[in-house]
Amino acid sequence: MPELIEAFSMDRVSKSPAKFDQNKVKWFNEHYLRAKPATELAPYLLAALQEHHIACSQAKAEQVVAVMKERVSFPQDFWQEAKYFFEAPTAYDEQVIAKKWNPQVSAALAAYAEALPADSEPSANAEVLKSIFTQTVESQGLKPGQVLQALRVAVTGAAAGPDLFETLAILGTGEVGQRLGAAVKQLG
Repeated sequence: MPELIEAFSMDRVSKSPAKFDQNKVKWFNEHYLRAKPATELAPYLLAALQEHHIACSQAKAEQVVAVMKERVSFPQDFWQEAKYFFEAPTAYDEQVIAKKWNPQVSAALAAYAEALPADSEPSANAEVLKSIFTQTVESQGLKPGQVLQALRVAVTGAAAGPDLFETLAILGTGEVGQRLGAAVKQLG
């Protein structure tokens, strides 16, 4: 400490005032969140879920946080960004619906909902769900790229998000099937 005091000089202190850069703070926080394990971040999501009277296991909260931490800037953003993991969408991204939704896509999504394994089947991971999706869509005479965006919107209500099939695996096939059925019914 004495060396620091001796090395200090007012001549080397900047005359301009300190500048606070909100974007830099946000970047540092994003970097910090991405480095944290999901077990340490899950309590932020669980607290928000408790405020909204939504029950959730620690394991599911950790899964959600693990896929969402790349998309949030602050811990309190988890609820807003991950809401669709706990509440089915009531509205759908209009631009995607106008561009991607048609009777063929609707039929393909209905067929996918039917092809999903039972919710209790533990093998329904992201890879299995993707494989079933590809087979179902191709059997309908479509390419997966023609239906993917509509699938995301039908299940989450949003045009963007984390890996779609990871999202589906976290939601569970029962919930995904219900959401697809509701979207097909509402959007035609």
